[in-house]
Amino acid sequence: MKAQIKSELDKIYDETIENMQKMIRIPSIRNLDSKTPSASFGSAIGEALDTFLTMAADIGMRTYRDPEGYYGYAEIGPKDAQMLGIIGHVDVVPIGEEKQWTIAKPFSAEIVDNCLIGRGSLDDKGPLVINLMAIKALQAAGVEFNKRIRIVVGCAEETTWECITKYAENEEMPNIAFSPDADFPVINAEKTIHQFDMRSTNLNADYTVISSGAYNSVADNVTYIGDSVSLITTELDKLGYEYSTKDNSLTVKGKSAHSMACHLGINAISRLAQAMVKAGITSPALQFINDKIANTSNGELICGDVKDNVSGKLTLNIGNIEIINGKEKVGFDTRIPVLIDHKDIIKKYQVAIEEYQGQYIPIKLQDKLYFDENSKLVSTLMEVYKDVTGDIEAKPLSSGGGTYSRAVDNCVAFGTVFSTFYMDDSMHQPNERFELKFLSQALEIYAQAIYLLQK
Repeated sequence: MKAQIKSELDKIYDETIENMQKMIRIPSIRNLDSKTPSASFGSAIGEALDTFLTMAADIGMRTYRDPEGYYGYAEIGPKDAQMLGIIGHVDVVPIGEEKQWTIAKPFSAEIVDNCLIGRGSLDDKGPLVINLMAIKALQAAGVEFNKRIRIVVGCAEETTWECITKYAENEEMPNIAFSPDADFPVINAEKTIHQFDMRSTNLNADYTVISSGAYNSVADNVTYIGDSVSLITTELDKLGYEYSTKDNSLTVKGKSAHSMACHLGINAISRLAQAMVKAGITSPALQFINDKIANTSNGELICGDVKDNVSGKLTLNIGNIEIINGKEKVGFDTRIPVLIDHKDIIKKYQVAIEEYQGQYIPIKLQDKLYFDENSKLVSTLMEVYKDVTGDIEAKPLSSGGGTYSRAVDNCVAFGTVFSTFYMDDSMHQPNERFELKFLSQALEIYAQAIYLLQK
């Protein structure tokens, strides 16, 4: 059967790319200004959901769309059988500054140097399409499904998770599942994710500071508007930080990265705060950032050296800031190792913020996920990965990322980034791309995994 499946996968290689491109070209960023009764998170996300479900219907899968556009699903196999779930999403994070997309436009889905470029190519539209096409190949190979195979499609994974919450309220949950929204070989440990705000008041602030990025992305730009541009740029020059100016505003440049690996980025908010404090322009929020974060990424100035031997170090990222009319709000994202009590860490954040006359406001908490590497689900997925890639030394991984695995019992993150083969993990970054040299292996891994798990 392996040979038959591989033969069918080879036939759909080009079609897989075409369908990935079709999905990537839809700018499915959350936009409540364009929401409709049938597209609660914006018209583009609604379009992406409809497009994917149409693809699934075209290969003979039964489909369902939530009337309000929170989620949808496509399934195949006996209606009364146990369910194997594949859990993904069609919403994407904002593109950041478009000029940082130096290879191709964010939603062009161009192929450059054998890479498919575009927001969502890795996170998570590309992987969803690959799994759909793997199911098509299994059908063509004559596989009779013993389980229901259901692809669950969320529409607010990058923001509020309202989609999967509503799915859980209304629908049957899978008996076993994976989410193609991380790395191969398999993620058996996901850190606790906590997002929170520092809110404070600075009635003397006669300026505006804005960076409206997502909590889970390193802020790659921040803009100051006020009368102290020259004072701040003097300090920026001393620090060697990149910026641009226009009239009474300046924009500090950084580098985007996923907050789970914020050390790979350059936080523009932190840079501006340092320069403003050095220029004598301070506030509770700016002083807190300067004193307690500066150029760090592991929260060590607040929490100390926090790590474990399963999931590594704690991370702390500044995702956004807003200082307007004397009111301040700074958004943070932290990923806490799985063997660390998250309540102790959160208390340290709260105490530190209050020391700077700020108010700690919790925004989101997703508890850790931890599967024993010898569990049936993890060991089966590891077996498939090793068999297809030949990487017999591979071990399960830990991650600071947050996938739908946390919302579904007996579910782990499985691919699609080939981290052990140095595939470029460009999720949440400019020039996000899927390296097509890995596409055939990804198709085969998912097809074999679905085939084994449904047996």
